Amino acid sequence: MYDTLAGNPYGSKLKMIEYFILVDITKSMVKPGNILCTLKEDNEDNMTTIKQIYNARYSYKRSVRGPRTELQ
Repeated sequence: MYDTLAGNPYGSKLKMIEYFILVDITKSMVKPGNILCTLKEDNEDNMTTIKQIYNARYSYKRSVRGPRTELQ
């Protein structure tokens, strides 16, 4: 067994509070790198990666867009 969950998808999953922070910051047009720094400053044990930030932003934007495609 490993001592930490570093690299494990479950250990680096965004919590709901972190997701809401991400949504608020995304509405302000902040870059993903700065979002990651903000989340890590709030919680030092946060193991979120930049890829997960991009994925969460994409899923949020897709939910706002609804059934329309990006070009519509």
